[in-house]
Amino acid sequence: MSATVRAGTLSRYVETARQVGLNPHQQLKTAGIDPRVLKTPEARLPARVVARLLEDSAAAADCPTFGLRLALAWRLSDIGPTSLMLTHQPTLRAALSALARHRHRITDAAAAHFRPVGDVFIIPVQVFIDSPRQAFQFHEYAVGQLVKICRAALGARWFPDSANFGHRGPDDRGLYHRLFGPNVNFSAGFDGLACSKGDMDRVNANWDEVISQYAEQFAESIPSIVEETIAHEVRRAVYVLMPIDCASLSGVAKSLGLTERTLQRRLDDEGVDFSNLLNDIKRDSAARYLSRRDLALDRVAELVGYSSVSTFTRWFSSQHGVSPAAWRKSQPHGA
Repeated sequence: MSATVRAGTLSRYVETARQVGLNPHQQLKTAGIDPRVLKTPEARLPARVVARLLEDSAAAADCPTFGLRLALAWRLSDIGPTSLMLTHQPTLRAALSALARHRHRITDAAAAHFRPVGDVFIIPVQVFIDSPRQAFQFHEYAVGQLVKICRAALGARWFPDSANFGHRGPDDRGLYHRLFGPNVNFSAGFDGLACSKGDMDRVNANWDEVISQYAEQFAESIPSIVEETIAHEVRRAVYVLMPIDCASLSGVAKSLGLTERTLQRRLDDEGVDFSNLLNDIKRDSAARYLSRRDLALDRVAELVGYSSVSTFTRWFSSQHGVSPAAWRKSQPHGA
């Protein structure tokens, strides 16, 4: 099943494209998107088509920060009625939990979870796009949206402890600092944010318990973009948790708000074996990351949940019959 997004995802596309000298309607048509669909924000668009639009727009305008510019223009209200529910959560922790519960009402192309790591919480964003092309613009747009969702709970002047991206950064990083603050890291182990525990639990000044309950009920009434099986939800959780070595059955169950027993039973009902599912995801992810020659082997190992290159190499060789280095060398550049 191909991932989709609401057409409202592109609500600020026309103005952003014009700012960098593009003809937005021509770009949309070239990508295979009827410009009229933007007037129906609840319509669905294939995520890979939207990702291609952002990459092609960045290239046509010679603007490597196009996705970031789109995020700067984006407003929380662009996700539709669900924004009301997110705005009135008591804390950032509650808002992110609500976002995870209701994500499928917005998109099934991205997911964000949070996890304590040492003295901070990390909030990785995982993008699910079935495209052979890199989607850096879509990734940066998604992280930019996340920081604005966080500000709905923490105030417009809030900045994360750090913003992190797995790809290399451009020479000019002024726009990144404008949106994310002074600490922006590239070639990091994940795409997403890091913040303090105090930020996670600070009371939202806009919180009202009655409005919060109403907004939650209202959000529940919104039709989902897609009705997902538990296997789909597990797959998405694994992609998010794998780089921080938390993609165990217990870690996935916790991220989904389930007990291990309940998660196992629901997977059994669908005839899915968790260990096999996890291994398949690691195989696919390892091959995808190895195709990116800017990622060192130790980074690839970390991204698929291995703490050492030697352990990763043994596992990869058992799956593919060759070492990671040999596999990478056999792939054509740009694969």
